[in-house]
Amino acid sequence: MSRIHGMENVVGAESIIAASIVDADALRKIPENADGIKAKAMELTDSWAGVMFALTPEELTTIAVAVGFSQNVAEKIHGKISALNYATTQGAQGRWSIATYHSLDVTLMALRGVESFDDALASFNDSNVRKVLDANQETFQRIKQSLPAHAARMNFKPETAAAVLAAFGAEVSPDLLYELATKYDTTSVIDLEGRRGVTVEFIRSVTLTLASTL
Repeated sequence: MSRIHGMENVVGAESIIAASIVDADALRKIPENADGIKAKAMELTDSWAGVMFALTPEELTTIAVAVGFSQNVAEKIHGKISALNYATTQGAQGRWSIATYHSLDVTLMALRGVESFDDALASFNDSNVRKVLDANQETFQRIKQSLPAHAARMNFKPETAAAVLAAFGAEVSPDLLYELATKYDTTSVIDLEGRRGVTVEFIRSVTLTLASTL
């Protein structure tokens, strides 16, 4: 990986730009990458044990701005994701498409020019993830603060966190993730029968922070 003027990375044949310089024209990359985004969203739904988290337009915009996208671009992402029709909700007032957390990471990667999603985070593992997170705490904390309040109260097994990272090629062990969960003003949990948990807030902040370094 090489950095060019601090604004662009070249990874293999990919040219990945910083979120801050993504313009509205790049939003076309969402429908252009529809198959890959939808496939990764389905894989991540399984990684999260089938749990689906719907995001409001305001929530998604806030997170995207925290990652570094402009307000103008960020506020249009939700509509583009919803238009992919990969998940729908229904009720007394009918059916409508939604955007979930499971498409968030991959969509933000696509907007920046990432083309290979399965191995996008393959450079991260037990030997370097702590160092990378330590070095990018400003980004981590900004992302953490942008997440909905419920993210700090919902806990999943550290094995789930490892599976989410593995969906993008990272090899980080559940034990290390459980250890790190208390390090960055985030929390872990353990119950009287030994079940361990790390928060959605922690998992989301890790994946988005690592992706921001590409």
